Amino acid sequence: MGDTLAAKQLRVLLDEGYQRQAWTALGYVNWTALLEDLAKEFEFSENYVWRLHTANQTERLLDYSQVGQLPETHLRALNVAGMTDDDKREAFRIANETAPNGKVTASHVAAVVQEYQHPDDDDVPLRLVMQLVAYPLDHA
Repeated sequence: MGDTLAAKQLRVLLDEGYQRQAWTALGYVNWTALLEDLAKEFEFSENYVWRLHTANQTERLLDYSQVGQLPETHLRALNVAGMTDDDKREAFRIANETAPNGKVTASHVAAVVQEYQHPDDDDVPLRLVMQLVAYPLDHA
């Protein structure tokens, strides 16, 4: 399931504010202070607002023309510790190329990231079996 329309719109507004350095025009010391007040005023958790901001940064990293095209949940899977920008690009490329039925899901991106980070992990074959159950070879 993708982002709601409201979440996509909020992501676009957050991105525009960040790109235009809205915190300066609005009298905030920095972006963090603006996001803290925004979360408080609109009764969002700070974690939620930061997740949306991080999704925007990741989507820009992946060279999408505008933010909000990819669901935040797909992008969240790429934002794990130890992933460099190049790692994120490569893992997302692999996720797109190997998506079951050509449909990228957050769980598929997460599985690709797990395999990308831990290629020798003993649990990888089990994850691959689970993916094959969801996407049998006869669909290839």
